[in-house]
Amino acid sequence: MYDDERCDRCDECRANKQTFCVKCGRSTGYAVAGGCDHCNECFAKGYRYCIKCGRSAGNTDAAGGCDRCNECTVVGYRYCIKCGRPTGNGEMRIEPAVRESGFVKAAKTFGLIVFILSVPYIFFEIFTMFWVMGDVLPNVSYGVPLIYLTPSPEAIVMYGFVAEIYYLFLVAAVLVSFLFILYESRDGIKEALGSKYKKLHDSPLFAVTALFAATVAFNVILNIFLSASGNEPGLPDFGDPWKEQFLLLNASVWEEVLCRVLMIGLPLMIAGFLKSDKTPWKRLFGRFEMNNTAVFFIIVSAAIFSYAHLDGWDAFKLAPTFVTGLALGYLFVKYGVHASIMLHFLIDYLTAPSWVLGNDLGDELANLFLFAVIFMGALLFVWYLQRSIRFVKERMS
Repeated sequence: MYDDERCDRCDECRANKQTFCVKCGRSTGYAVAGGCDHCNECFAKGYRYCIKCGRSAGNTDAAGGCDRCNECTVVGYRYCIKCGRPTGNGEMRIEPAVRESGFVKAAKTFGLIVFILSVPYIFFEIFTMFWVMGDVLPNVSYGVPLIYLTPSPEAIVMYGFVAEIYYLFLVAAVLVSFLFILYESRDGIKEALGSKYKKLHDSPLFAVTALFAATVAFNVILNIFLSASGNEPGLPDFGDPWKEQFLLLNASVWEEVLCRVLMIGLPLMIAGFLKSDKTPWKRLFGRFEMNNTAVFFIIVSAAIFSYAHLDGWDAFKLAPTFVTGLALGYLFVKYGVHASIMLHFLIDYLTAPSWVLGNDLGDELANLFLFAVIFMGALLFVWYLQRSIRFVKERMS
């Protein structure tokens, strides 16, 4: 195989001991005549070809495609990993290798730096969540609100044992989400320790930290412009510290249930039932194909999410919460509700150091962290914006 015939995935596939490139379909020169250790696993899952060695399962040709073709097309594979069908127009031409631009390399490098800075901060926020439990738990029994939309935000108040159980549920939801996202990102983290970052860039934890930096940078820059024009954004008065700690934790979980699970997952689950999908219920908690329907509900949920923040904030909160809602919806669809909960928690618990270290030292630590990620976050925001525009153009073409 000549160098000018290779695509940008050929070397990676050969290094992974795959006989055929998953993108261009060309042989990598790695022959596995009798199959490999992945064949049985792939065939048991219903794949027509082994994703490691390319060996055929002996099934009939899937000329009409399968349920994985669209997904492989969006990812950029030239051939479906399940049925082997070309995902493009069927031509067997080899396209020139696509090289990452300097901007994309810079964005991924900044994303890596943000990842390194943000992960310890998440650990500190988790620690703070448990640190303040001694103050929050005794007080929630006196009454805490649970917001719902009718269509304007309304609230029911929980008291006593019910409120305490609900608070413990919130703590458990954040902790489980964090542990699950660490588990899903474990291969990327291990690979990064060996100075290889491909899997890390594709991991949910990297997406959470990168989108955190992007959305916070947009928020901060917008606030700077508003302040310079004499429009100081308003802030809600939470009252006692324990109320702030509870309400921000509640928002991290409950708002994801309202705006992501019920407004994205539920409609797409119902659509799956109507289409007689095999496992439509899995869509309720996210992690499914990013198609036009999913994009529509992401936008709708982001708009409602933004509107709900008018109560207690002001109109200047609409734009940043809409952008954040888009990021949360994207994480929900691509990785699952645990990823959107972690981004929401990372944003809402930014003031965590002040609850442990005191206002002066805590605020300085939080501001230092924000200052470190804002510049890199601005570039990451542009990167995600470019990717979104490209995705929309591809869907419309």
